[in-house]
Amino acid sequence: MGCRIHAVAVVVALCLTLFRTSPAQSSGPDLVVGELWDVINNYGQLGDLTAYSLGTKDCNIGDANVSWVSTTSAHPVEGTQLYRLKDGRFEQLGMSWAKHGFLALPYDGCDLTCIDPGTVALLGVGCAHPDNANINGLQTRLGPRGHINAFTGVFPYHWSMVPHPPFYMHPVVGRRLNVHDADLDPALNSGAIYFVEVLAVAADDASAGNGTNNASYQQVTVSNPSGTVYELAFTGETVRETPAISVWKTHDPSVV
Repeated sequence: MGCRIHAVAVVVALCLTLFRTSPAQSSGPDLVVGELWDVINNYGQLGDLTAYSLGTKDCNIGDANVSWVSTTSAHPVEGTQLYRLKDGRFEQLGMSWAKHGFLALPYDGCDLTCIDPGTVALLGVGCAHPDNANINGLQTRLGPRGHINAFTGVFPYHWSMVPHPPFYMHPVVGRRLNVHDADLDPALNSGAIYFVEVLAVAADDASAGNGTNNASYQQVTVSNPSGTVYELAFTGETVRETPAISVWKTHDPSVV
């Protein structure tokens, strides 16, 4: 039994925390990925790679606003990952570049009461900010992970000025969540189950000591309706404030 998890530039030492349903009680800003939602976009293929993006709803469950300033580095970044559990192995199959937040919309969407801060530069206490799959797949909002300190949420501004190799500018697969088709092919992956995960990182969240609950995941299904491109679709519910690797032990109690 083994675990192959590819090196990721943005990896946080995450505690496995329980799903929260209580009102906002954390001290300071506390950003969590409240829900994976909308559809999972499929942008097509480049060779044996297919590109995807998905929607997110971010929640502030703390007692202070989260900074969301697009013109400085004082905004959250999010990375999307896809995992497969198969034959006792938990494997990361793909990852996106980091999506940079550019404005916060105050919605009641986190089972909390949203306190509108009166500006899109802040996510208010108890508020939810939704981004659909189209927004999260915008290549102009996706920057390199390697310049982000995953523990502190600090990164240089302006992130979009960092030079990119030509492949990452490709109009279909560039910067988005890329997965090899063979890793999704049902004929090659009997019994496999798949999960998408989103990790959000913000400097003010981290400095308040609230950086241990920033990942959420949800199971997805794989289909091949066109016969050429594999489609992903959500199933079940989002497991909030818990990294996807926790499902390995859920399905195999012998895993430590």
